[in-house]
Amino acid sequence: MVIQFLSRVIAVFFFTTILANIANAAPELQVLQTDTVASVEGYKGAGDSVTQVSVTEATLPFKKALRVSRATVGENSFAAAMLWTSVTPIKKGDLLVATLYLRNVTPKQGPLNLDLTFQLRDEPYTPTLSSTTPVDTPTWQKYAIPFRAVQDYPAGKSTLQIRYSLAVQSFDVGGVAIANYGQVAQAIPKTISDSFAYYYPGRGDAKAAWRTAALARIAAIRRGNMTVRVVGVGGGTVPNAAVKIEQTSSPFVWGTAVSAISLVCRVDPSDGNRQCPVDDQTNQRPLTREDYRKLRAELLKNFDAGSFYNDLKWTDWHNDQQIALDGIAWLKRNKLPLSRGHNLIWPSFEPDYLMPQDIINRSTPATDVKRVIAEHFAQELGVLRGLVPEWDVVNEPFNNTDIQGRLASPNVKAIKGVLTPSAVATWFSDARRLDPKALLFLNDFGILDNYNPAKQGNDVALVKYIKSLGAPIDGIGFQGHFGASGPVFTDMQRVIDEFSPLVKTFSVTEFDFETLDPKLQGDLMQDFMTFIYSQPKFNQFQMWGFWDGDHWLGNAPLYTRDWTLKPSGAVWQRLTRQTWRSNASGVTDSTGVYKLNAFYGTYKITVTVAGKTCVTEASFAKPGEVEARGTC
Repeated sequence: MVIQFLSRVIAVFFFTTILANIANAAPELQVLQTDTVASVEGYKGAGDSVTQVSVTEATLPFKKALRVSRATVGENSFAAAMLWTSVTPIKKGDLLVATLYLRNVTPKQGPLNLDLTFQLRDEPYTPTLSSTTPVDTPTWQKYAIPFRAVQDYPAGKSTLQIRYSLAVQSFDVGGVAIANYGQVAQAIPKTISDSFAYYYPGRGDAKAAWRTAALARIAAIRRGNMTVRVVGVGGGTVPNAAVKIEQTSSPFVWGTAVSAISLVCRVDPSDGNRQCPVDDQTNQRPLTREDYRKLRAELLKNFDAGSFYNDLKWTDWHNDQQIALDGIAWLKRNKLPLSRGHNLIWPSFEPDYLMPQDIINRSTPATDVKRVIAEHFAQELGVLRGLVPEWDVVNEPFNNTDIQGRLASPNVKAIKGVLTPSAVATWFSDARRLDPKALLFLNDFGILDNYNPAKQGNDVALVKYIKSLGAPIDGIGFQGHFGASGPVFTDMQRVIDEFSPLVKTFSVTEFDFETLDPKLQGDLMQDFMTFIYSQPKFNQFQMWGFWDGDHWLGNAPLYTRDWTLKPSGAVWQRLTRQTWRSNASGVTDSTGVYKLNAFYGTYKITVTVAGKTCVTEASFAKPGEVEARGTC
């Protein structure tokens, strides 16, 4: 999902500043000019302004800053930007820390909607940092964001950018710097990591308004009063019986995506003949059979369901559908449900593996494109009918418009495709006809994570359009690729509230968080999971991989390459296996009942009477009575 940026004419604003220092850091090389007020470049829209302001706070390491005001909402974040050009070269793998201070001049309008990027000035751009900086306070907030260079960046050819066109807003920025620490090992020294800083609204605040509301909703919608009635011979109740309550599953699904080959490749003699890939996403060392054994064990230990990265996508499915079927069979054998199908169509010509070449060559007539898509839906859904509970029918339709084009909406222009936007409604109708029991989703990024209001509004318009044509759409799949960013819960709540009347369910479909700051990764995991679990229409939360050795970014939420549990992994295990599950014990009262407030789900209830034990499996889906055997 690399965003292509248009090259632009650069206008230079001249100001002055003092460089911000990174405390307690090892010797480093500064990437930008020292005077980052004077050296700022940029482009802006009509009505925007960039001016110099004085800074009076004695505790800050700069005395001058820039005040930026944006007058309109842009379709893309890069319609207006400030830029700083590098003055020193950067090598692939170098550890860098971008530092800046921000304050919100108009906090009543909501948190700032800014994109912070570091990339080549011109095509192919190749960003190596992508972050948001959602300040909601009129006081200064410090950001010190670590990242590693994904390629060599020559001096004078790369830029740090603050893009600010997605909202009408005003902010001050100062102390801008990038420190290059060179080829620092994977384990970052504490002298550097202690300098990391990132602010998002409510981080570390136990009494934050969004957190208080979320915890109250969890208590109201995810749990209720359970009365365990212990019955004996003849149906009478049993007083003074020892009762042990153990929750075995939850109706809310905590899952992850994996590759099907990782489940079925030959690790043990009974695994078949497929060879296990040795490619290691972190480039540390080849994957081993022991890695695959560990991956399978941790998958079963940490998750309620599984799905596949690519195996159900159009070209992968048609190239080798058997690997997907074998993966589904493995999940079934191991009693791990398949959570969703991703995806039926990703309607883009680029990259060229998303759709068949006879469509991508762009010479295929529209009638044939429509026919080939219909045949693909019929073939895949015909094989998988009844096996997939949720389908991402269309993936990322805002950014991928080659087939269906794009509707016009506020701040967004229409785009022509090979077909028209009504094709999306046809896809949903075909999916419902071919697999009537599956829930049908539109899946997209940048509407909940890294919030783009213009994009979100366009997706809302598309959903309304699909429904106006009589096509079924059951849910929205909100991707969760946060980059080196943090959540803004007021924006997320607004998005959820706007989509909520249109569909019956939501899912987080692709969660990960690319940051080198493990404490931030843990905090975001805790807060984002809490917020999502508190929303009544969400039915599942799916990671986009959980181990660095098998993750598209090499920076998964749970485990490092050597299988060390990350702080975010500890959060996941605590919340999904302890905090949000009910386990208790006690004794029935004189009427033969034991009462508790418990999370909804399935339970193993063990009753002991006069030294004899009985076990009952029970479902608790709403407040009320659950019956358990006292004699067996």
